[in-house]
Amino acid sequence: MASLALLASTALAQERLFEGTRTLGDQSLSTSAWGSGIISATDEAAFNGTLALRVSSRNFFQGGQINFGKPVDLSGKYAGKENLLLLIVKLADGTTTTAAGGGRTGAPGAGGAGGAAAGEDGGGGAAGRAGNQGTPAAPVTKRIRLVITTTDGMKSEAFLDLADTNEDSRGWRRVGLPLQAITGFSRTNKTIQSIAVATSESMTFLLGEIQILDDTTPLYAEPINSRETNIGSGDQVTFQARASGGATKVVYQWDFDAADGLQVDAEGRQVRFRFRKPGTFTVTLTVRDAYGLKTPYSTTLKVVVN
Repeated sequence: MASLALLASTALAQERLFEGTRTLGDQSLSTSAWGSGIISATDEAAFNGTLALRVSSRNFFQGGQINFGKPVDLSGKYAGKENLLLLIVKLADGTTTTAAGGGRTGAPGAGGAGGAAAGEDGGGGAAGRAGNQGTPAAPVTKRIRLVITTTDGMKSEAFLDLADTNEDSRGWRRVGLPLQAITGFSRTNKTIQSIAVATSESMTFLLGEIQILDDTTPLYAEPINSRETNIGSGDQVTFQARASGGATKVVYQWDFDAADGLQVDAEGRQVRFRFRKPGTFTVTLTVRDAYGLKTPYSTTLKVVVN
């Protein structure tokens, strides 16, 4: 069986817009504050080489900006739907606290019936069928906002969700989205002059690399649960899974009884479901590319309810 680690490392080719193996000057890059945020080069940790950018942000309008002394033309890359803008980031210790800065530059603009009652197990899941109730666990959501300025003076923006990203053994996370999914980018000349970064909440993170990624990695998922589970009637099961899709953001969808047709009963990497009737149930996990660019992957588990 293919492994998540193997799939995560294949079918990826990249062009680096920022990397830690050379100084900012050698890359014709500079940084500047966005609002009252702070950005600076640091050697406290690096994804590759010895350099990363430390960004402290208070909200979506205060962070840091990376300026390209040699603007990057992405018009050719934009034509390929498999080409993603990828950030490699690491959440710093004490991310809930960021230093305040005064007198900073202004922020850039940017153009079933009979089941448990909804919310019984945390809310948010689809109503269970035939007396069952599925509910996803609620993750803490951290999002990165990007405002991209091109040499024609146009601005575009993107939001990257860290909630369902996986950490590697050193704590680095890969998060990206297709160039074609960047809001407003299609109307620009696609030659990047600067990228401003900020976060949804007060936090500090390290930016290890910015890449343009040609990502054809297939989707794959592994349930963390046992493939076969025996429980009593009325028991609740917590289902968890881990997926790989290269840099692609994935959506986890669960169906708790294949016998009456596959449909989405709950969404999320971790969900809860209470089985109220005895029987043998086939639970189907499907992972999908959030942007619809890759073939979905499905796998099954068996639950025996006594």
